[in-house]
Amino acid sequence: MILITIYSISILLLLALLVVKYGNSRMGEWCTKPTLSLMFILVAFTQTTVWTEFHLFMVSGLVLCFAGDVCLIPDNKKMFMAGLISFLTGHLLYVAAFYQIASPNLFHGIAAGGILLVNAAVLT
Repeated sequence: MILITIYSISILLLLALLVVKYGNSRMGEWCTKPTLSLMFILVAFTQTTVWTEFHLFMVSGLVLCFAGDVCLIPDNKKMFMAGLISFLTGHLLYVAAFYQIASPNLFHGIAAGGILLVNAAVLT
């Protein structure tokens, strides 16, 4: 029941975020975007009672991505860079989390290398 409540609130927050982004309301974005990101963290806390390394890495990544969301709201280059670094670190923690439960093999390495090459080509 708690997940249904969280999901329902999240859908409403997402719709509100879309409206405030369309209307260019910075205050509305400050109210909706961080709250929506906090909902991801709340879901993570409701999903387990045993905290493994996987869970710790995932929640840490979610917290850093929350910080990244907050840093991207102001129109400021330093905050933008802080947001990017926060997102990068958060996503590296996601990789570490999934590495805990995965069985990496050569195919995964080749696929990851291919993705990196495509990204490098797009960015140059």
